[in-house]
Amino acid sequence: MGILSEMNNLKNTVSGMLGNRAKFKVEGGSIPIYVQFNPESYSVSESVEYNRVSAQGTDQEVTQYVSSVKSISSLSFHFDTDSVLATSVSKSKMATDVTSLTENFSNLLRVDGRIHRPPLVTFSWGSVYITGVIIEMNTTFTMFDNKGVPVRALVDCKILSIGKESAIRRSPLQSPDRTKSRILSEDTSLWEIANREYGDIDQWRVIARANKILDPMDIRAGTVLKVPALTD
Repeated sequence: MGILSEMNNLKNTVSGMLGNRAKFKVEGGSIPIYVQFNPESYSVSESVEYNRVSAQGTDQEVTQYVSSVKSISSLSFHFDTDSVLATSVSKSKMATDVTSLTENFSNLLRVDGRIHRPPLVTFSWGSVYITGVIIEMNTTFTMFDNKGVPVRALVDCKILSIGKESAIRRSPLQSPDRTKSRILSEDTSLWEIANREYGDIDQWRVIARANKILDPMDIRAGTVLKVPALTD
């Protein structure tokens, strides 16, 4: 990544903090990823899966419930390095490849070597709060400079909710009001346990304090962890 790309990312982060923009908080990351422009709208699709099977000894079909509510949120974001950077210097000299911003979001689909899977994300914007995993990301480049460098793009992403919005999280079997024990496996992290038990990845600190863990990245697989009840 070049100097202009790094400057573009830094500018977007600072302006996002000051401008109360929508952001993605990434599991294991300390600095959120801010969108350049808040989305104009978003949509939520919820579904429940059923199977139709033949009833034994009859010619009729029976509807069988298969899985809980699946909630998928769809959002779109615009990115533009042409108008943002073209201030006191000509556009032809300052135009920066817009992928310097969009690649931060496409990377959320990549496997994180520390946890051996793509990270959990929490999208927040005003009263909108979605915790889940990104299952689809499509980038459309809509404008190019005179050298063919893409300077505007539209990113469409879909988030599969696994947080508090999900019916699975409301199940009494996952109630956070009593203390439980969990065994840490090689492909599990404190963030994942916190999200699974509390519906909030930020609550990993509660588990860390209860188990006197100083470094959440340095926990041996097979460790029995106490998952305390949340209190007001």
